[in-house]
Amino acid sequence: LVIAYSLGVIITFMAVILSSWRASRLNVVAALRDIPEVKPPRQSKRPLIFASLVIMLGAYLLYIGETMPSLSWFLIGITMIPFGIASIASWFGLNSRWVLTVVGVFVLVVWSMPTDQFNSIFGDMGDGGIELFLLSGLAMVAASTLIIMQHMDLLLKVVQMAGSRVKGWLGAVRLGVSYPKANGGRSGMTIAMFSLIVFSIVVMASVNSIFNQAFMGGNAMAGIDVQVQTFSPGSLDDINAELEERGVDMSGVSAAGRVDMLGPVIDEMQITEDGETEWVPIQSVNAVDEEWVNLTNLEFGQRAQGYDSDEAIREAMRTDSNVVVVSTTMLQSQGGVTTGDMGAANGISLTEIDDETFEPYTMTVRGTAGENIDLTVIGVIDSEYSMLFGAYLSAPTIPEIAPDMQPMFTTFSFVLDGSREAETVAADMEKALLQFGAQGIDVAEMMEEFQAQQNGFMTVLQWFMGLGLIVGVAAVGVISYRAVVERRQQIGVLRALGFQGHTIGRAFIIETGIIVILGSLAGVILGLIVSYNLTTDDGMTGGVDGIEFIVPWATVGITLGLAIGMALIMSWLPARQASRTLPAEALRYE
Repeated sequence: LVIAYSLGVIITFMAVILSSWRASRLNVVAALRDIPEVKPPRQSKRPLIFASLVIMLGAYLLYIGETMPSLSWFLIGITMIPFGIASIASWFGLNSRWVLTVVGVFVLVVWSMPTDQFNSIFGDMGDGGIELFLLSGLAMVAASTLIIMQHMDLLLKVVQMAGSRVKGWLGAVRLGVSYPKANGGRSGMTIAMFSLIVFSIVVMASVNSIFNQAFMGGNAMAGIDVQVQTFSPGSLDDINAELEERGVDMSGVSAAGRVDMLGPVIDEMQITEDGETEWVPIQSVNAVDEEWVNLTNLEFGQRAQGYDSDEAIREAMRTDSNVVVVSTTMLQSQGGVTTGDMGAANGISLTEIDDETFEPYTMTVRGTAGENIDLTVIGVIDSEYSMLFGAYLSAPTIPEIAPDMQPMFTTFSFVLDGSREAETVAADMEKALLQFGAQGIDVAEMMEEFQAQQNGFMTVLQWFMGLGLIVGVAAVGVISYRAVVERRQQIGVLRALGFQGHTIGRAFIIETGIIVILGSLAGVILGLIVSYNLTTDDGMTGGVDGIEFIVPWATVGITLGLAIGMALIMSWLPARQASRTLPAEALRYE
């Protein structure tokens, strides 16, 4: 709250200071006559000095980004440099329109590059952080707005040609296209505002789609249909016999695969970072039995040297002691910043041999008793199993390292052959094992509930961003009312020359429509570009294959409809006021 308040105050004061500075430098005669200011024939060298400082700062950030490496600093630097060069080129008399167009296209191309293409040109600088969402939006919207404003005359000619074909609208269209061109600063800011808001909404909708595909796919739970969880596992050593004894229909149901959550038995692991060894909390350690390995039939994204197939790893999980497989979250999610191709700070760091093979890694863990236990990491679980977290010890390991171990809780997993409903089977098992405090879970239903919660959270975020759309529409209304007041005398002159009131009103609506439509369409296009790049980025999808780029048509349609419709409604009220202005009153207005 303090940061948000402080940023709001700072941005407001910066806007006030800039406006006050510009007002203090107005030419008195030009202001009284409402004519453009005459620039002095001698150019000031201040823009040249400022542009040079921008280039030097951009080069420094470029160097910092490449040496750290930091994708954010690198992109900021490579964005600043061309703007500084453009300022110098314009100072020396080059055509600013084409100079700024080239800069805008360059910035747009750099920020729009897919990750693989960017890395092949500039080198791998990691995936960046959440700040890239904000930076990419600001940079791409600024670049696209710059391009639009440099070629606004061409766009307005197209609008004028289209409008002239509608009988009775030629005069209104010509009036409507003249104002956005003459007031480029105000038009550009309004276009950028709408573009940024729409961009954010479209990207958030696409991120939600990517999450649903990547983390809620069919293999998220490794094909398991029903789970039974109990916090008193000692009395359920043979759950299969217990279910049969209590008369539960087990037709079409596999034998149970068991996973014990070790919890406090093993709670820390040893990592080495910058040559120093330290103990950090371990994410999750689970002990699995042979039946669970058979049921899940796991596949692995990377394998340790010496294990030439997924089946070799699965066989080791059945028969070998002190071996472990880990999820990708053990490599990427414990502390944040990636420190190697497959490692992360506060996570284990594996040495790659090639894309699918790494050197066997000894992971040292420690239990509450203080003893050190060495485990050999032999595989990294494929990222499509998105609901499997932490480390999974082989079946023979626990009896050797902790024969008297009591887990925190135990999960029994079952696979159905399709002839039974998972909901019915889960309910029957829970009813039969009620005295053990067991809970039966329909895995598909659990995933749907989790997905619904996630979708609800993302929808709330989109609605919060939609509030920005309401603010933008309100701003359009204020600008339209202000335009009517500022141009009251112009309206009077036009009415005196014979323009009808409805022509004046249409002109104001066309002005608003052009700006809002350009901003909204730019936001949609930029949002879809970023969304496509996110779909193809392994850092976003977690390396899950088969993620499809899906255009969120519903979100795009609703957003465009609301943005354009509400803005036109807000502009209709001042347009109606302008159309009813009497010539005599308008001409006397000061």
